[in-house]
Amino acid sequence: MGDLEKAEELLVELRRVDRLSHPGVIGLVEEYLRCGGDEKKVRQALVDGFVGYEAACAQLSIWLTALKKDSGEASEEVANSCLENLVMQKFDPKLADQIFLETGKAPDWLESMIRDPFWCSVLRKLNSSAKSSAVLDYAIRRMDMAISVSDIGGTSGNGMNVTALEDPHVFSTLLAEGVLGVTSATTDAGFHVEMNRLAKLACFDER
Repeated sequence: MGDLEKAEELLVELRRVDRLSHPGVIGLVEEYLRCGGDEKKVRQALVDGFVGYEAACAQLSIWLTALKKDSGEASEEVANSCLENLVMQKFDPKLADQIFLETGKAPDWLESMIRDPFWCSVLRKLNSSAKSSAVLDYAIRRMDMAISVSDIGGTSGNGMNVTALEDPHVFSTLLAEGVLGVTSATTDAGFHVEMNRLAKLACFDER
């Protein structure tokens, strides 16, 4: 991969939501500049990606801690309502699906969400309203599988331990997204970024 292609890939990373507050952002910026990246572009990428989710969540946590002393369950309802609205408004299918491309498996926090009644409800609402998403497809299939196992009085067993990218539905969704990204790229650098993502997906089981 050439320096310009690497710089374009790093710029995509720097545009991610709230990357400005990420612990490793300085290293990413330095690497981008070493590859010949433009200072104005990196500044604009960090500004465009900043929405303040972490700060908002931290402030919400402070308020809820104070409210919980007096209102108990009512404060939990406020928190859940705020979180649900935030997720429904800001969910980005393509960004979410990067999770599987990075590790090939579902993160622990997604598995915890699948087991939580509140988050199960949110995930199902997202699935009914959002564009195609491998993460949502995987989560819904896991939830439905858990319900089916529960109905017959069994345990999750090996069927629930399939690596995310080994699930054919998840893999096919990501593959379709990857092909679309490659065919819709409008610049050489963008084409190489999308091709690298597609190659990463195709070779995940060789890691």
